[in-house]
Amino acid sequence: KMLAALTSGDFAKFSEDFDDTMKSKFDEAAFKKTNELMKTKVGDYKSKEFTAAQADSKYTVVIYKANYTNESSGVKVTISFTQKDDKYLVSGFFVDSPNLRK
Repeated sequence: KMLAALTSGDFAKFSEDFDDTMKSKFDEAAFKKTNELMKTKVGDYKSKEFTAAQADSKYTVVIYKANYTNESSGVKVTISFTQKDDKYLVSGFFVDSPNLRK
């Protein structure tokens, strides 16, 4: 849901599951900057595949390989979650690829 919302420019949908820390650190201005960077460097989101997951006492980290129109080797997407009550909230969002590092 986050990757599709990032491509479409929908900050409300992108951030709806943020924890309090993410809400304070990843505001709409940061979203717009990330959206522009992604569109310019890797294109539009197409699909993703699960790569790995890891959990400790505080975080669950999930890694995906996302396919974008202009990044043939894929984009590594790492999302960390914290659990609050019965809900998992996004506490970190990171993307990496050869084109993003250029």
